[in-house]
Amino acid sequence: MSPSLHKRTVFFSKPKLLDNAMSGIIMRQDIASFQKALLALQKEGYSFVTLKSDILELPQDRVKGFTSITDARNYVDYNSSPSKSYLIYSIATLKIELQQALAPNKDNLLQNITERLNAYQKEENRSRENEPPR
Repeated sequence: MSPSLHKRTVFFSKPKLLDNAMSGIIMRQDIASFQKALLALQKEGYSFVTLKSDILELPQDRVKGFTSITDARNYVDYNSSPSKSYLIYSIATLKIELQQALAPNKDNLLQNITERLNAYQKEENRSRENEPPR
């Protein structure tokens, strides 16, 4: 879905919030609940959802299903206010983004493994240096 189809809301950064195209409005601990809600909406025949940006609400209360992008846009236009904003997503796109958020960051994973191996090697070298000669 193109960014022009929905308004991006900017939130301050918190470590437990997802930092991706969802603008950090889904907490990591809520991903499974969102996935379950999206699957239920998709089974009911919905293709699009509005996602309320209030992270304090339960995931199932934050998503509302729509069969067309036009219906979702009309809902957002009618219900948005300075204190209440929404994003519009296709369910397929949002499911992919949530799945990607669960995947480990390969760059960080590789760096972490390399650092552990280097630390292990240094410890091995130190223990060899402290061994008495044979």
